[in-house]
Amino acid sequence: MAVNYDTVITADSGGAFLYEWSGGTSGYKLFTEDGAYEQRGGSQLAEITNEATTETSLILDGSDTGEPPFLEIIDNTSTSEAQTEINPPFLTLQWRGSTDAWYYLIQESVSSVWTDRGTAGGFVDPYANPDGDVRGAGYFQFKTTAVENETTPSYRVVPYDVNYTSGQPLQFDIFMVRNPAPPSISMAYTSSDGLLTVSTR
Repeated sequence: MAVNYDTVITADSGGAFLYEWSGGTSGYKLFTEDGAYEQRGGSQLAEITNEATTETSLILDGSDTGEPPFLEIIDNTSTSEAQTEINPPFLTLQWRGSTDAWYYLIQESVSSVWTDRGTAGGFVDPYANPDGDVRGAGYFQFKTTAVENETTPSYRVVPYDVNYTSGQPLQFDIFMVRNPAPPSISMAYTSSDGLLTVSTR
C-alpha cells in the first residue's frame, strides 16, 4: 500500500537537513545511501534497512549545503521493495574466515592510498574481551558506504592475529552498477517576479 507523504525538508545546522513527514499509520521503512540515519537528539541507528520505525522526523548529514541527501520512505505494510533494496548503492564484501585471524581491517584505495573503513570479526583489543575469539569462524561481511555508478572501487580485507601481526590481504575490485544519483541542482529565486529557476550543475 502506498502512502501519500507530506514531506518537509529544512536545512539544519552544520550542513544537515531535517526531514519531517506524515501520511502513514503503520510505521515506515527508511532507506538512505549508507543504510543509516541519525535521529534528532543524537541517537545513532546504524542499521535501519528492513526495520520499521514510527519516527516521523530525522536528520541527515549532507555533503552539499544546497541540496539534501537521498532518502526513500515506504509504508511498513507495502509489499513492494524499495529501489534502494532492488539496486543498492553500496557493496557487500564477503570472505571466509582465516584460522589464525582475530579480526579484519577493511580498507579502501583512495588516490592510491589504502584508507581504513572499518573492522569485522573479533575485537581490536583481544585482551579486553577474551570471549570474543572468532578464529576459524565461517564467513564475514562488510557493507561499504555508497559507491558511484559505473565506477570500480578497490577494497581489501587485512587479517590480524592476536599479536596484531597482519596477514595476506584479500582484495576486491568490483564494477558498480546502480541507480544513478539524481542530478545536482541549483536554485535561484527572483523576488521581483516570484520566479524560481532550477538548473543542473
